Amino acid sequence: QIEVKEKELIAGKEVKEAEMGSNLRGDYYYPTARKRYLPRVKRAYDELVPIRAELAANSADWDKINVYAKGHGDVSSALKLYVSALGGGGLSISSTFMGDMKTHAEEFDNAYKEFVEGVKGKKVPKA
Repeated sequence: QIEVKEKELIAGKEVKEAEMGSNLRGDYYYPTARKRYLPRVKRAYDELVPIRAELAANSADWDKINVYAKGHGDVSSALKLYVSALGGGGLSISSTFMGDMKTHAEEFDNAYKEFVEGVKGKKVPKA
């Protein structure tokens, strides 16, 4: 079939067929968002797990916790940008999923603000 198309092109006949991905936007936005935003979220979570354990055991290293508190304030924006990229990519993802993710990003943002306040006052319950 390719040989036939080549002969038609050589003969000057017009072929108006282009082979592209079914959803060009989805092919770009989703992998880009997954590589750009999700690693930030995962790194923040991976660093949070031992800090939560320290706070629960009342053996908090406040310098280490303070470094964490200063470094991961952009996680909620990474979540929001990821959701936005999924929506902008035209992917057929349930809108309730994207709404839930936005809600969780807002909840994280509020909890993070409380966490930062707790770290400033070195108050374990708030942190």
